Amino acid sequence: MGMDVEDALELLSSNFTHPAVRRYAVSRLRQAPDEDLLLYLLQLVQALKYENFNEIKEGYNRLLPGRDASVSSQEDTQSEQTTIKETREPVETTMKKSLSFNPSDQGVRSDEGSAAVARSNSLLDSLVQNSPPEQRVSRLETGQGNQRGPEREDTSQDLATFLIQRACQNSTLANYFYWYLLIECVDQETAVKQDSKVREMYLTVMKTFSQTLLKGNADWQKRRNFLSRQQTFIDKLVRLVKTVARESGNRKKKTERLQALLADPEAFKINFASFEPLPFPLDPEVQ
Repeated sequence: MGMDVEDALELLSSNFTHPAVRRYAVSRLRQAPDEDLLLYLLQLVQALKYENFNEIKEGYNRLLPGRDASVSSQEDTQSEQTTIKETREPVETTMKKSLSFNPSDQGVRSDEGSAAVARSNSLLDSLVQNSPPEQRVSRLETGQGNQRGPEREDTSQDLATFLIQRACQNSTLANYFYWYLLIECVDQETAVKQDSKVREMYLTVMKTFSQTLLKGNADWQKRRNFLSRQQTFIDKLVRLVKTVARESGNRKKKTERLQALLADPEAFKINFASFEPLPFPLDPEVQ
């Protein structure tokens, strides 16, 4: 018997680490429309913490034929970290305040977990024979097959590959997926310190997402372009805010300095008063 999407989410919690169970949950999520995935996207990004990190890294390495994966990974990580460091404070604060998200929703109550365990036991026999991991990115890398129809129950796809694939196919999903990942990639200097391996995993997912968009069709490349433009805009806006904050003097003087910088397109190599519209990160429907 099938399983509801809500039940599938339970199987992606920390209570379930068996790959067959988690991939079955992903196969159920594949049936959900994009609108429903948006409702669960933040939880799904959090659930990546319980995936197999080695498989996520292998998926990224397969996108780099002819290159030294370890050297390439180090170079890309340094580039990502530089960008992330520039935007850490404003992005983290703004995004977290804007999300109607209750951290307690991430957990699964013990009675629910037990019920899910019982349901999953009946699945293991039929799921232990999974497709080889090489098949996970067969269509993901080229952007083919992005028109979804009725799908067979494919249990070969892990959560990271699934999220990247769906985000590549939908601009709104791509927007939120990118910024949710970025929050997890930031260097946690306060509050709860992010585990270094977890952070590295999120960086790998971010790089895989970026490379997949780049290698995809024209629509996927356009999505990568608007995400890049968003990042550039936020970077320059952060620099503007920091410059004004460092300005000595009273509030009036700082306001005058802000207005002067906004009116000067050479100050940060961007015209804040007139630029090509781009989706607003907190609501991509707004430009």
